Amino acid sequence: MNTPEPISIAPSAPCEAEFRRKLEQSIQGAITWVEAHDYRAYDPGDGCNSFLHALTFNRLLLERILQQAVYRAPFNVRPLLGIRPHTSTKGMGYMAWGYLKMFRATGAARYRERALHCLDWLIQNRSQSSKEFCWGNHFSFSTRAGKIPEGEPTIVWSGLIGLAFLEAAETLNAPHFLDVARSVCNWILALPREETSTGCCLSYVAFTQSSIHNSNMLGGALLARVGAKTGDDAMLRVAQEAMRYSCTRQKPDGAWFYGEEAKYHWIDNFHTGYNLDSLRRYMDATGDRSFEGQLRRGFAFFKEHFFEADGCPRYYHDQKYPVDIQCAAQAIDTLTFFSDLDPEALPLAQKVAAWTIEKMQDADGRFYYRDLGWIKVKTPMLHWGQGTMVKALSHLLSRPARGVSFPETERNEPISPLQKKRRLKYVLVTPARNEEAYLEKTIRSVVAQNRRPEKWIIVNDGSGDRTEEIIRRYAGQEPWIQLLSMPEHRDRQFAAKAHCFNAGYELLKDAAFDIIGNLDADISFGPDYFEFLLDKFSARPDLGVAGTPYVEDASRPKAHTYAHRFTQLEHVSGACQLFRRDCFEAIGGYKPIKGGGIDWIAVTTARSKGWQTRTFVERTCFHHRKLGTGTENPWLVRFRYGQKAYAMGGHPLFESLRGLFQMRQRPFVLGGVSFLAGYAWSAMKRAERPVSRELMDFHRAEQMARLRQTFCFLQRNNRQRESR
Repeated sequence: MNTPEPISIAPSAPCEAEFRRKLEQSIQGAITWVEAHDYRAYDPGDGCNSFLHALTFNRLLLERILQQAVYRAPFNVRPLLGIRPHTSTKGMGYMAWGYLKMFRATGAARYRERALHCLDWLIQNRSQSSKEFCWGNHFSFSTRAGKIPEGEPTIVWSGLIGLAFLEAAETLNAPHFLDVARSVCNWILALPREETSTGCCLSYVAFTQSSIHNSNMLGGALLARVGAKTGDDAMLRVAQEAMRYSCTRQKPDGAWFYGEEAKYHWIDNFHTGYNLDSLRRYMDATGDRSFEGQLRRGFAFFKEHFFEADGCPRYYHDQKYPVDIQCAAQAIDTLTFFSDLDPEALPLAQKVAAWTIEKMQDADGRFYYRDLGWIKVKTPMLHWGQGTMVKALSHLLSRPARGVSFPETERNEPISPLQKKRRLKYVLVTPARNEEAYLEKTIRSVVAQNRRPEKWIIVNDGSGDRTEEIIRRYAGQEPWIQLLSMPEHRDRQFAAKAHCFNAGYELLKDAAFDIIGNLDADISFGPDYFEFLLDKFSARPDLGVAGTPYVEDASRPKAHTYAHRFTQLEHVSGACQLFRRDCFEAIGGYKPIKGGGIDWIAVTTARSKGWQTRTFVERTCFHHRKLGTGTENPWLVRFRYGQKAYAMGGHPLFESLRGLFQMRQRPFVLGGVSFLAGYAWSAMKRAERPVSRELMDFHRAEQMARLRQTFCFLQRNNRQRESR
């Protein structure tokens, strides 16, 4: 193994002012060259555009030979073979991205106009194979994995261009560009997937399953960013599963193979950079920190194995040559992206950029393709060189040296961006009636939290057991716990819960807090439970209500309330609901309703007012009192649920299918029948509905949208099975 020499960063890092001047000159040189050539150049894989392609007879092996001969030629043979310069979709995407970063850095209107030019071109030159936005090559491309026909979209091209459109939506405040990114995500969601017990792998192409790590993670990153921005939980779920697939297959040293099949067992620079960028984009968008270990190991491997002492980027982890311009561009981009997490990243990015500008940029402004060690291949590429370098150097230009704002942790881990945000303060209210059997478990769980609440009001709702005694004891030990006693009453009404919570809230109205939680008195959870949920609120400013599923059977910890494919993660169960304060006040708090549904009404009203609501399945709480064991038998509970579904305005078609689905769950058949009977009984009686017409219409519209989404999901799965 050819191990690189240790990199000494600080002594040879370029002078900041002089370096920025050279950086600006380099960027302008590349932009001038690209614009002078009307955005036309070559591509590494365009060999089949030659007139010699006719001699391959469309045979994959012969096409690969032709393509590789052009790809690996030590000088530009394309003019001799009739291959003309052309415009690349991915090149236009990278140029748009670079222009946008220059516009952000300088405010110069010309960069905005050029970015719009590139984006408009991409809109006009989308792939015609789908109604959704997606992009591919303007030439056929043959690899060891097979042939990708001309115009066939790929997740790599489409994912990266989708990220450029998302950048445009944010930089230019242009919602129609977000619509384009959302359309790309719809195309990605329809791709084949390799489903495994440790996540799913999004296919590289639409016409067959092709499992590649960088393409999977690129697709997942776009899904995460758009899903978080639009509140699309389907996108977020698939993004998480895509990351889980690739992160569980990361090698122990932090590396990733290109793919898991033996023919893909190599480790290179720029695909590793794609993986790291994508994983961080996912984490930044979702607040999910469960993959921080993989991110840390991957970035440490990247720094250690892909750079020579002078800043020259290596192609493979164990081999320097060929020195490729794509490795240089992606290395600069990734190192700059991670510069707020690692104090070595920005100086190393500067060193790589300085080496590349000196060794790989021509006097006319264009960047060379490769250095083979004995000769430089100066073929001018568009996306592979000009576009990627313009974007990477513009990114570096926009990141000042003082970007590292905090040191490493004691474990030498990069600190999550979430930890830089202001720590949110939260308070809790817990209505409790005759909860002596389980209340202490709940109190001990809260006391053991990594981040305790500012205040916790536990409301004793006229209990006849030791509930008040338990509360008093802990309130005497913990000054942030406070007892509030309500008058005794006989019935166990749902409205009483709302009255108790609202009474507790009155004691907190003048307190300083960001999040208020409604916590049941019969659940328990791990010490990072609230810290996890608070991080979700920090990462998503539009998140109004959040919670987790609950588990009732300790022997089946994964059999939680949302553990089925048709689950509605937008609903947050009443066992623990956390509200952003502004959201809680906007919906007017909990509405006392005797028949129940106060939790559901609060969450649905929040969505109707534009807030995002979400159950995060990465954590669970344990519900000690099984559903319906308060006063009634399970069948009667299902009957009551049917009545509640009618009272809340549920659509007859949706609720009928819901009842049929519940027949598959315990108690088999009878549970679903009881639910349907409750709904039908209330409908025949024309029972009063305690919700407004507007909320009922909103609820039914959501239900029908879910049905359409479910049917599309089933149709897609059927098509995939038939295609196999």
